[in-house]
Amino acid sequence: MKDPLLLSPVRDSSMVESHQTQMVILVDRDPLVRTQLSAAINERQWSTSEFESVETCTSAIEMLSSDLTLCVVSELSLTERGGLGLQDRLNAMPKPISTIFYTEQASTNDIVTAMNQGALTVIEKSEGHHVVLNRLDEAFELARRNFETAEQQRIARDQLRSLSRGETEVLEGILNGKLNKEIAQQLHLSVRTIEQRRRQIFNKLDVQHPASLAQKVIHATHLLNKQPASIELNISLPMISTENVL
Repeated sequence: MKDPLLLSPVRDSSMVESHQTQMVILVDRDPLVRTQLSAAINERQWSTSEFESVETCTSAIEMLSSDLTLCVVSELSLTERGGLGLQDRLNAMPKPISTIFYTEQASTNDIVTAMNQGALTVIEKSEGHHVVLNRLDEAFELARRNFETAEQQRIARDQLRSLSRGETEVLEGILNGKLNKEIAQQLHLSVRTIEQRRRQIFNKLDVQHPASLAQKVIHATHLLNKQPASIELNISLPMISTENVL
């Protein structure tokens, strides 16, 4: 299979090694701009791949490994679909990709539109390469934090999925602030059975206190105060008030 990085790029300045996980995608019609910016980026030990159009860029990105963390640095005023058209394409991709736009002179409308569509920032070329490099640092740091959050959420979701139906029923009672005796009466079970299931829940979710339990459930389901949880886990969780969370 043809290397996706060789799918119509103008120049590939640094092939991705197996240990590298970050790449900067450059999109600009001017080969001199691409070459100079790529050299500056490579000095920071980031690999780069260069393209002169939106179409060749997005086609290659779609074929890249999902293990790579990508950041796109693109000219804003591209003729083919335009830089904002590129942002639309990136927004539709399954993995978030940070975008930094740069231009000769950015209008207020350009900046507002680009940021509203999800761009990290808009930089004027006169500001110099060091500004782009600083923004790339921010972009990759943001990606790292987002990855860690997503991984923590995935673990929490897996832990919730491991609960049995009976444990889920007890979990609902705990999150509603009910005592073991009240949960036992509601489920027509003994208090000892509720206590046993409660211990199993805390062990499976790796928490020690009800507040930590509620926070983990909220984190796993994108739950906000007084909002119903997602049903993706096959768990129908109740409304959670701040009184029960804190």
